[in-house]
Amino acid sequence: MIVVTASSSNIGNQLIKSLNAEGFNFVIEVEEQKKKSENKVLHSFNSIEFLEWLPQNSRDVECVFHIQHNFDLSFHQSVWQYCIDFHIPYIYLFEEKDENTFSDWAHKQEKKPFFNKGISYTENSEIESLISDAINAMMVRNLG
Repeated sequence: MIVVTASSSNIGNQLIKSLNAEGFNFVIEVEEQKKKSENKVLHSFNSIEFLEWLPQNSRDVECVFHIQHNFDLSFHQSVWQYCIDFHIPYIYLFEEKDENTFSDWAHKQEKKPFFNKGISYTENSEIESLISDAINAMMVRNLG
């Protein structure tokens, strides 16, 4: 299973569409405001439900795509820690203009998930290129 947080954001929605197109249909979406997804997903959770679900299901999670969007810092930190504890690859996407963000916090951490990659974007970023970079990072990790 692949987890995508901020799944209803433009980037999250496009990421799930691209994953589905690549044949990844066991996708878990995490969003504060759950709504009917037009994408093929296995489960939809809000952040609290997801943090309760993850410890019991961590063995089945292949990768977490964590999009820095509308979640409080404690949620970001919890997902980061679970990825460390359960050896889950962690790819986070963050907007360059944000200051004092999760990405700043992540860079300062001594302990990191065994595989982690930050991908920054701007308001003018090509979404297709950003999504391609994220999926390629996951594929490289899975091949390595």
